Amino acid sequence: MFIRASVNHFIKCNSELRVMSRRVAKKYGVCRLRVALDAMICCTVYGTIYTEYEAMDFLHRSRENRKTYVTVFWLIRQLAKYNDAEQGKIFRDKRRFNSMFAPFVRRQYLNLDKTPEDEVERFIKNNKKVVMKSSGGCSGKQVHVISTEGMTVGDFLKYAREHSYDLTEVVIENCEEIKRLNPTSLNTIRIVTVHSENVFRVMVACLRIGAVGADVDNVSSGGTVARIDKETGKLDTTFRVNAFRQLPGSQAGRDEIGMQIPYWNEAVEMIKEASKVLDKIHVIGWDVAITPDGPILIEGNESFNTASMELYYDNTQPGLKAEFEEAFALIDKDIYQQ
Repeated sequence: MFIRASVNHFIKCNSELRVMSRRVAKKYGVCRLRVALDAMICCTVYGTIYTEYEAMDFLHRSRENRKTYVTVFWLIRQLAKYNDAEQGKIFRDKRRFNSMFAPFVRRQYLNLDKTPEDEVERFIKNNKKVVMKSSGGCSGKQVHVISTEGMTVGDFLKYAREHSYDLTEVVIENCEEIKRLNPTSLNTIRIVTVHSENVFRVMVACLRIGAVGADVDNVSSGGTVARIDKETGKLDTTFRVNAFRQLPGSQAGRDEIGMQIPYWNEAVEMIKEASKVLDKIHVIGWDVAITPDGPILIEGNESFNTASMELYYDNTQPGLKAEFEEAFALIDKDIYQQ
């Protein structure tokens, strides 16, 4: 049961519950009160937040089926056990992450609050376009590609301050096979792993592509996801998104089933090595870009969206909770057998 979490969620997200229940009730022609009450019950019993309830169509899932899903509050409970809070802070600061995982990041970047102006000037002269980021941003927010042509170093730093950017990076290009899916955004692979010193498991993987014309591939910004078969590295679903949250330009429904992700084995091997960097972090959602020269690490997320992991199952198919519990049992054995 998730009583405390559900109470806090109701207090903080009451307006979200009202909007969500109205949408779901209208779509399916059911009583809005029924939807709202069911969503609150699912939050309390299964740990399902309201947006997740909507995205995963929990309204039409049986009680037994609901039990099989990795939900937000259930995952948060596991993360509190398997991820060290202090080491977890590294993933919430892109500057610290880039430094800690430099062998896998493999791209030029500048911390704008520390880098001398002459070095910033050389950077913008050598790069006609750059990525601007807030080091603490998430879900693709405060990530934009800008042109530096005609900009002085003063203009550039003023722009960064006005928009709360403290990190700039070179623009990464996807390999042609992935770039063609959406050439304006960096399209990335999300790979969720459970790992310890002697255990490494890829739990789920998906390819995200941006909406037409978008800078980023995040679902919250109009992006869509297709699942990757963990063994073969091939797409095995169409691109999907929560229909209620679909934004203009979305490529939901696009069919690239059977497409081979280039450098798939290399990407998994890279993540396996990256997972060894921090000894007290055991669950991560890694974001990987496939470039013409191979995979590079964009960022890691010690807290991440659950819906995109299980968006692919209809209301008769079980979710991934049993697979996660099996992996966690191996982690427990590995950690505590010492």
